[in-house]
Amino acid sequence: MNIKKIVFWTLLLVVWGFNLDALAHSTLSSSSPDNGAVLTEVPDKLELKFKSKVKLIKVTLIHNQENEVPVLLESNKGFASSFSVELPVLNSGKYQVSWMVMGKDTHKITGDFTFELKKK
Repeated sequence: MNIKKIVFWTLLLVVWGFNLDALAHSTLSSSSPDNGAVLTEVPDKLELKFKSKVKLIKVTLIHNQENEVPVLLESNKGFASSFSVELPVLNSGKYQVSWMVMGKDTHKITGDFTFELKKK
């Protein structure tokens, strides 16, 4: 085998390895409320489900792009693939949920989604 082929295959394996590392980072697989949902009933909790086990570090809830709504995270900081976060009573309006988790490889992953509440 010549040196060009060795270099080519070595670089290919290195790039492929980096791509596998990127795939290992968990993403949100589903939420309740769903992203973009319009609700008429007040939700009492947020549910976050991830593709793999992560630690939930932070959840921020913003009402109408202005006011942060306080939410309490459970003291259990263990790894899990789903989390339930109790919510206070919410008013009508648009909400943005931002979350931060940490994978087992200690990389932090962030994301967000929105929903709207239209009380009857």
